[in-house]
Amino acid sequence: MVSFISEVFSAPFFDVYGTGEVGAIGCSFVDNEAVDIYQNLIFIEILDDDDQPVEEGGVGRIVITDLQNFAMPIIRYEIGDIGQALFCNAENNQPSKIKVLGRAQELYLNAQGKRVYIRDFQNLFYSDTHVINFKVEHLFNDNFKVSIVTNGYVDKIALAERLANLLEIKTLPKIKEVAFILPETSGKYLSFKQKKETLYV
Repeated sequence: MVSFISEVFSAPFFDVYGTGEVGAIGCSFVDNEAVDIYQNLIFIEILDDDDQPVEEGGVGRIVITDLQNFAMPIIRYEIGDIGQALFCNAENNQPSKIKVLGRAQELYLNAQGKRVYIRDFQNLFYSDTHVINFKVEHLFNDNFKVSIVTNGYVDKIALAERLANLLEIKTLPKIKEVAFILPETSGKYLSFKQKKETLYV
């Protein structure tokens, strides 16, 4: 997707990362998958499942403290994203460069404990230049339904095989082409959605 945008506009691509509550958190300068944190504006933590800061290279929940809002400060706010600490400052182990792997609610966790992040889904689907949007729905056990929006021919069998390999499942997901994908009732778009809370029976 980055290559396509850069080619169409004949310009380099720089990604900006931020939230509505806090504003800009960082941006990518060199590596499109790495976000350099605005450390004078934001204090960022990446916490594991035990609420402990991860070491460099570790993955966890992104938690931010706004260093510029003194009227209504945002302190240790969990923004709902999962990230990887690519580089941490030696003096305090604070991440200064991260990779955003996606929203926590779009994380797929299988029965064996394998995690598939939304970035993994995006890399898989958007590697086919004719896929312009997608949605993966986990129905139950190893059954998945996939909707894709395309602008050309897509080999759905090959795509289903690659997706099954990523998810480590034996049943090929059912892939259907649609004209468009609707947002959730919240107004947000989800590229991966769990249909049930208890999936493995």
